[in-house]
Amino acid sequence: MPSAKNEDLGLFHRTISEQLNSRLTEAPRFFWVVILSVTAYAYVLWWYAGEEKTPDRFYTIFVLVSILAYCSILWATLYLAALGYAFRYLQNCQHRIEDALGWDIFRPKTTGVPPERITSPSKLFWLLPGIYHAHLYGLILLSIVLHGIFVAVYPDKWVGSQAVVCTLLFQTGWVWAWNYHYLHRFRQGHIRACDPIGVPIGHAEKDPAT
Repeated sequence: MPSAKNEDLGLFHRTISEQLNSRLTEAPRFFWVVILSVTAYAYVLWWYAGEEKTPDRFYTIFVLVSILAYCSILWATLYLAALGYAFRYLQNCQHRIEDALGWDIFRPKTTGVPPERITSPSKLFWLLPGIYHAHLYGLILLSIVLHGIFVAVYPDKWVGSQAVVCTLLFQTGWVWAWNYHYLHRFRQGHIRACDPIGVPIGHAEKDPAT
């Protein structure tokens, strides 16, 4: 018969699984912010295309919606990094429970172990589960497209090009910094000495029936 402690751990494992599923379905929700900002951006371009002569006020509105779209992408990339950290944190709790119950034999030993060094983009974005990679690549592609449109539409090409270079450099640093921050934070605390009930994993109770 399983001990009461093992039953509690099993129930806790199930609760965390439900929370993990909730995190995986959360990504499409925040993308509505990006969709709305890009829709406003497209509307302004449509208005521009329908005018025989470009009014001066168009460029003011165009810069404003460009900033709005740019900020929404920055926010979305930050949200993804935080979401990836939350996912890995919950996954790590699962692994600690599995270690205590002896279920670790059913998963690869390297699952959930963060990279020691960042030597490639895949390691920088290690916190993101595979389902989020498409979101990240989509945001990167959208950002490149919006920057290209900005240079093509803005009347002063030199100013437009300088603005694009600066914003792209800032965005690259922004994405790197937040993903590194959450990865470093996870690496510092992903190995725990105790299971959720407080008993050291190496001295967890054994099932009397085993």
